[in-house]
Amino acid sequence: MRLQKKDIKVAIIVTIVSLLVLTFSQMGFAQNKEPINLRISAHVEGTAAREAMDLLIEYTNKKLINYKIQPTIYLLGEVSGAGEGIESMQADMIDMQADSPSWETDWVPKIGIMEQAFLFDDAEHVYEVLQKGLGDRLGELLLEKTGVRAILWAYQGARWMFFVNKINSIEDFKKVNLRVADARTYRDMAKILGAKPISVSWGDVYTALESGLADAVEGVPKDIYSMGYHKPCNFFSPTNHMQLVFFILIDNGVFESLPAEVRNAMNEAAKEVSEEVFVRNKADLDKYVDIFLKEGLELVELDLSPLKERAREYHMKWAEDNDAVDLLEEFFPAK
Repeated sequence: MRLQKKDIKVAIIVTIVSLLVLTFSQMGFAQNKEPINLRISAHVEGTAAREAMDLLIEYTNKKLINYKIQPTIYLLGEVSGAGEGIESMQADMIDMQADSPSWETDWVPKIGIMEQAFLFDDAEHVYEVLQKGLGDRLGELLLEKTGVRAILWAYQGARWMFFVNKINSIEDFKKVNLRVADARTYRDMAKILGAKPISVSWGDVYTALESGLADAVEGVPKDIYSMGYHKPCNFFSPTNHMQLVFFILIDNGVFESLPAEVRNAMNEAAKEVSEEVFVRNKADLDKYVDIFLKEGLELVELDLSPLKERAREYHMKWAEDNDAVDLLEEFFPAK
C-alpha cells in the first residue's frame, strides 16, 4: 500500500520528536549523575603511570549509570611525592596515586621482588607472573599492612640505559656513575653491572646529568623521553635489564565508602586498563629506538647476558633477607 505524503510527514515528525526527547533525556540524565570527588596525585602527561590513571578514570566513568568520578589532579610533588603515596593517604591528603614497587618496600619488603634486575625474561613473562597471582598476593600484604589497596598492577616497560659518554662493553660500567632510585633493588642492579650507584631524586636527574654528578641514567624509554632526560645524553642502549611494573593505589577506606556501582565499575575498568597498558607499553619499546636516534643519540649494543648468573645470587640473597624465598621459588624457579 502506497503511503500518502501526509503519512510520511507525520512519520518524519514523530521520528524527529522521538530523537529530540531521547537526546535531551540523556543530557539531563548525564547532568543528574552524582559526582564522586577523588583527589589524585599523578605523574606528568605522557608517562605510563599517568596514561593508566587517566584510562582508569575514563573507563570507570563509561560504566557508571548513576555516578561520575570527578578527579582533582595534583602533579606528583605538589601534594604527594614519589614514594609518599601511602603516607599521604593515611594523612587524608590524597585518595589515589600511582607508585613503583620499590617505594613500598619499607612497608612490605616482599614487593621488591617486582624490581629485580634480570629477573623477568621479557614483557610476556611479567604479564604471565601477574596473571598467576603474584600481584594479588603482594596487594593483599600491602592492604593488610597499610590500609591502602592496589587497585591496579600494570606493565610499565623495559628499562634502558642512557649515557653521557660512550661505553663499549659491560667492562666499562666500572667507570660509570649511574643514577638509580634510592632503593636496594636498584643499588643491587648497579652492583650487578659493576657501576657506581648515584641516588638522585627523579626530579633532579636532568641537573645531575648536566652537572656531571651522574653520567648515566636508566629508565623506561617513555618516561625518560617525557621528562627530557635523554637530552644531556649522547648514547643509549636498549638493555632491557629490568622489566618494570607499577601499581595504582587507592585508600581502602575511601574505596569501601564508594557506592557498590562505583567499586564494581572501577574493578572491571582496572582489569581492562591493565590489559590495554600492557599492549601499549610493550609496543612502545619498538618505536623508541627510532625516536632517540632522531633525537641525535647514538645506539650502543651491549650484551648483558653474562650478568644474569651473577644476578641470581643477588635475587636469592635479597629473598633470604626479606622472607621472600617462597615467592622467588614459586614464581621464578631456577632454570
